[in-house]
Amino acid sequence: MRNIIILFFTALVSFNSCSTFSGGNTSASISSRSGEFITHIEIRSMAFNPRDLIIPINTTIYWTNLDNAIHTVTATSGQNYDSGNLSQFSGFSVRYTNLGTNAYYCYYHPNMTGKVIVTNLSIMSSSGNISSSASVSPGQYYIEIKNFAFNPASLIIPVNTMVYWTNKESYAHRVIGTGGQSFDSGSLGQDNGYSLLFTNSGTNSYYCSIHTSMIGKVIATN
Repeated sequence: MRNIIILFFTALVSFNSCSTFSGGNTSASISSRSGEFITHIEIRSMAFNPRDLIIPINTTIYWTNLDNAIHTVTATSGQNYDSGNLSQFSGFSVRYTNLGTNAYYCYYHPNMTGKVIVTNLSIMSSSGNISSSASVSPGQYYIEIKNFAFNPASLIIPVNTMVYWTNKESYAHRVIGTGGQSFDSGSLGQDNGYSLLFTNSGTNSYYCSIHTSMIGKVIATN
C-alpha cells in the first residue's frame, strides 16, 4: 500500500521552525508564513516525492524539479492547473482552496503521478490558534505578486538559494528574466507560483511581460 503523508499535528506544537511529517521512506514538512501554510514536493528520479499528500485547506504546495529531464505538474482532477515546462531547478506552486482529491501527472512521463487530498484538518500553535509569526526554513525566499508589484522588488540572497514567486492577484502575471539567469514562469493565475534556484553570483533582473511596469531584481552573492 502506498504511503500517504498527512500534514497534521497529533499534538499542539509551536511554529518556531518547520515541522516534519514522515511515513515509510518519505517525508514532508509544513511551515507557516504570514498566516499561510506551505509544503514542498521534489521531482527527482522520475517521481514526485512524496507522491501522495493530505493537507489542510488553504495550504500552498511548491514543486521543484531536481531532474535533468523536463517535467510538468498537470492536473487531471480537482483544481485545474498546469505548470508548463519545468527545467532543472525550476518549480511551480498551487494554493489549494477547495476540499477534495486533486490528481496530477507529468505530461511528458505519464507514469509519474501524484495526489493531493485537501481536508478540514487544522494546524494549531501552542496557544491553540493558527500561528502567523513563524519563520520558514533558512535558504527559502518568497516574493509576493500583489498590487501590480513584486514584493519585495529587490532581494539579496546567497548563491544556490531558491526563490519562490506567488501571484496573490486575480490578474495573470508572467515573470521573465531580462538579465542574469534566463527564466520564464509562464502565465501565473491567482495563487499559482514559480520558483528558481539561483546558481550564479550576480544581478538577475526580471519583469512581468503582461504588465511591463512591474520589475524586480534578485542579487545573488557569495
